[in-house]
Amino acid sequence: AMDQSNGFVRAMDQSNGSVADSGDSNGTPHADIGAVQNAVAPTALRKALAVLTQGRGSLFGENEMADASEALQAIFHSVHRALRPAPGTKHARPLSAAASSRSGGMFLDQESGYCSVVHRCFGVDVEESMTCSRCAVRSRTLRYTKFLHLVPAAALNLAMAYADGVDSMESAMRHIDGSDAKPCDVDAGGCGAMNGIEHALAADGVQRKSPAIFCVALAWESASATSDQVAETLANVQTTLNLAEVYERAPRDAGTYHLRCAMCYYGEHYAAFAVTDAGRFDGHERWMLFDDHRSKEVGEWEEVARVCAAGRMQPCVLFYQRENATVEV
Repeated sequence: AMDQSNGFVRAMDQSNGSVADSGDSNGTPHADIGAVQNAVAPTALRKALAVLTQGRGSLFGENEMADASEALQAIFHSVHRALRPAPGTKHARPLSAAASSRSGGMFLDQESGYCSVVHRCFGVDVEESMTCSRCAVRSRTLRYTKFLHLVPAAALNLAMAYADGVDSMESAMRHIDGSDAKPCDVDAGGCGAMNGIEHALAADGVQRKSPAIFCVALAWESASATSDQVAETLANVQTTLNLAEVYERAPRDAGTYHLRCAMCYYGEHYAAFAVTDAGRFDGHERWMLFDDHRSKEVGEWEEVARVCAAGRMQPCVLFYQRENATVEV
């Protein structure tokens, strides 16, 4: 793992620092978005990711197109592997033995023997389980760490429009997760009845906390969504989230999460909208559009939604930051 991480660093060191061009590889023109600013070309990062993912497909080759969530997953796991602390230091953890029959799987820090800053900042430690509504047997328990919470855009829109008791993005996300029904485990003494899976955050607010940044990956059925589909989805995207409404069990330190960045794509091109610090001084949230080496101020979130719908820009990753979140490096 460290050899791969060193390869990542070496590849990044080879960056020539050139500025990205104003169009994608197919000549797709970009939006007219104002003043030019220098930006780091992504070539070195793409090469580094290609080295790290050798043997697992060629998603990050120079002529390949991985989506934003796949790139983020690769980056998060690569940096996590590169930040292994010395034994006995604060964030080192004892390696866990194989999971017991009562609880399958392990959290990332239990599996790797340390809790990296990537895990503390972005990692969501989840405990899945099923409590049968017929026989009350608890089974199907599973532990794991994820960096992205997957939400199909179509499922979000359908849940908001038709599902009973769904009146918010949080309740729609819980409804979507709970719709994954499985039979009560007969081998664990269950009755075989179908039940939904519960998802809880494994956080005690002390050693295992809720993430500073909560990432939502919106999955689309088509890479060419209509303006109406983009507008409908963004109407159902909230700028604040409460993880206590998303998961069955909430950590003690869970607070309100605020949307701070949205990665979008159109055609075969990516752009990002992000909140700037300027809004702190006048009380109005200001969003910037970053499109390759160009950037401009867009306005408040409602204007971002309008721009995305008009340009058929599909949001694919949403970054929510917890209020007053701090991460010790």
